[in-house]
Amino acid sequence: MDHLVTAQHLLIERLKEECNFLATLLEAISGRARWEHEEALQKTAQAWDEATRAKKSANELSAQCLQRAQLDEGARRRLQELVESGQADARRMMELLCRQSSIVRERDLLSNELHFLKAQLEPTRLKTDEAETMRNQLIPRIGVS
Repeated sequence: MDHLVTAQHLLIERLKEECNFLATLLEAISGRARWEHEEALQKTAQAWDEATRAKKSANELSAQCLQRAQLDEGARRRLQELVESGQADARRMMELLCRQSSIVRERDLLSNELHFLKAQLEPTRLKTDEAETMRNQLIPRIGVS
């Protein structure tokens, strides 16, 4: 019986040592699990913060894109207005140039006609001038007043 009590005491000692070892091991594992849990919480918080910043940045970029699209549309409309205005001005300019060309042609025709008529009148004028000269020469000789 003594032997049995000694064997039980040895068994109890071994079990105590094993319990202490397992308790230390459990505490180490628990500490590591707590540390990993804290680290996971921190990473989750960081990820949440990054996601929040990314969402805010995406919203700002979206707003900027909308503003840019509105500006582009306004510029596109203004450019179209300028093109249409330029085309209308070009049409008016062409009409004025055609009218000017027509007037210049008419002036040239009238000028040519005037030169032609002057050329036709020139011999008649010379004859009239000669007749007047002769008459002036004859009147003093004849004594007609």
